[in-house]
Amino acid sequence: KKILEEIEINANKIALLNPYKLTFDTIKESSQGEYYVSIKFTDAKDDNIGVGYYDSSDAKGSKMVVDGTETQHYLDFSPIYEKTTRANIFLILLISIMLLIFAIYLVITRFKLKLSKSFLLIMAIFLLIGTFAIPLGAGHDEVMHFYKAYDIARGNIMPHIETSESNGQEIIADDFPKAIDHAFADNVNTELDYGSTAEALRQNINNNDTFQYDTTIESFYSPVVYVQSVAGILVAKLFTNNVGIIVYAGRFSSVLFSILILFLIMRILPFGKKIFFVMCLNPMVLSQLCIVSPDTFTLLMCFLFFAYVLKIAYSPDERIKRSQVIILIALAVCVALAKTVYLPLCFSVLLIKKDKFKSIKNYFLFMFSTITASLAIGIGWLAVAKSYLSIFANSRPTDQIEYILGNPLNAVGAGLVSIKNESWNYFLNIFGNKITWMDRVDCGFLVSFTMIFLILVVALFDSSIKDRIKKYQKYLLGGIILASTLLIFISMYVQWSPYAWKYITGVQGRYFIPLLPLSLFLIGSIKVKFDNQEQLTRMIYFLGLFPFAFAMISTLITYL
Repeated sequence: KKILEEIEINANKIALLNPYKLTFDTIKESSQGEYYVSIKFTDAKDDNIGVGYYDSSDAKGSKMVVDGTETQHYLDFSPIYEKTTRANIFLILLISIMLLIFAIYLVITRFKLKLSKSFLLIMAIFLLIGTFAIPLGAGHDEVMHFYKAYDIARGNIMPHIETSESNGQEIIADDFPKAIDHAFADNVNTELDYGSTAEALRQNINNNDTFQYDTTIESFYSPVVYVQSVAGILVAKLFTNNVGIIVYAGRFSSVLFSILILFLIMRILPFGKKIFFVMCLNPMVLSQLCIVSPDTFTLLMCFLFFAYVLKIAYSPDERIKRSQVIILIALAVCVALAKTVYLPLCFSVLLIKKDKFKSIKNYFLFMFSTITASLAIGIGWLAVAKSYLSIFANSRPTDQIEYILGNPLNAVGAGLVSIKNESWNYFLNIFGNKITWMDRVDCGFLVSFTMIFLILVVALFDSSIKDRIKKYQKYLLGGIILASTLLIFISMYVQWSPYAWKYITGVQGRYFIPLLPLSLFLIGSIKVKFDNQEQLTRMIYFLGLFPFAFAMISTLITYL
């Protein structure tokens, strides 16, 4: 037999669904000859395996016959297999998840738990499941953010410039234990799975065995946004040097922080609790709250700030207290430090009416102080971080900004092209269709559509929000949403897109999640009468549990 090429395939590579391309040159005197492609499955054992192929013709004048079918130039081989153990695990997981959902629903209805307590129970269970179901490092950008959080835990608050060991150029980097690299980098990001998690749990940190890691991208983030993960890392480092345990500690502290803030929001919201409840059942929201990520801080601070503004604006108290003013300003600063694109959220303080203050002077002083403080801090950090902005493709951020200012119509056109081509993907991503790094876990349309349906129904039928938002407040909320959306696109065009590019790259649907409460409260203000609020709550308890449950099943099956 004449072997053209041999390929070894393991289960992890098959899971990536990437075809293997066999390319060959013209072989003299090969007419009527038989050639073989040998594909060896290294760990399939007794599972059902097979190989599918398809051709792509781009070589004129050449031909070959495969099993009686003529094709040309090269073949793409796609491994196909059905692992019996995975099928069994899927069945066990499906039954277990269904039983868990039924148990949660039974506990809530049997003991007649209040909405806030039911919310606390579900969030705690779901976030803990997510902590273990998502492999270490597999969350969105989790590996690079763990490096940043770990560096802060060592006392390196601000980034610093070093000389690259590979090319001698100046980069923003630091030395990290090689054990972290072995836990994550030895498995390329697309192959992080439960095997790599097990490897992380076998790696112990040796501070004398280090390597240089480039932290340029994550250096743009304020160190404040890592506080929830840094706390867990600091505690874990007191007791262990195991990489896996330290990462899990960072995740656990993020989960505890998330549960505390989410429960606080549910307690202080004056209305729209059902809307906030179902929004937090979104798999994309939950998946960001149980990993090492600055998005945890960003989401929670944006949600908490808006909720606290509503609490004060609609409080029966006649006057705003000094302590509330201080808290509002502090939260506005946190939002500004989270991400500059969400600065417009700080203008939601304008929802608070003048009669909450002793005088007009106090009202304007408060507004000026809050908005000025948030803008000063946000823009101030942006100025500090300006030198940390990465150079992507052929574009420096300053060059891109000059291009936008000089060619505003072209920049607008790039944004419109992006929205036209990617708006559907943005929309599905907001509601949880792809919840892990490199989009490896694709929950499909079912999860997203179920989530969209549930959110819209609850937003429209939640009677607590009706007649609460005035016309001018609707315009204000709409303006905030529009301004933040515009900033998201501009920031991605400046930081991630090549110079003068025809569309904007890097925009993801999850970036719009901090704007969801404002959007849903606007939808909720539409006058739709629905008297049976208890039935609406029951629908949340039952139907609302399925999207995250199936998202976790998809996660487990993907990474097994």
